[in-house]
Amino acid sequence: MSGFYEWKPVGSRKEPWYISSPDTPLLYAAGLTTGDFFVIITCPAAPPVQAIHQRMPLLLPVDAGITFLSGGDPVRIDPPLQIIRVGMAINHPDAPDDPSLITPPDRHHWW
Repeated sequence: MSGFYEWKPVGSRKEPWYISSPDTPLLYAAGLTTGDFFVIITCPAAPPVQAIHQRMPLLLPVDAGITFLSGGDPVRIDPPLQIIRVGMAINHPDAPDDPSLITPPDRHHWW
């Protein structure tokens, strides 16, 4: 994945934030699948994510799948992360699925 979202409680509402790594174009997260279901495994949040949420996806190195399938235990990594507040359009079902959703709210022009 190129990044993930978390929502920070602010009063009676929640603000969406996009988290990505400036050093890694793709992040790999631990997950499980069974039938039609897929879940992302989470862990305690690392900085700077912990400023907005208490958990985050368990991020793994690129070769974690090979390590796991070879009988080893993948090790969590903590790449440098950046957080960007994004507009509320991310919550709208009619929002286009495009990169404009990860722009800061003052530069978001979808609506």
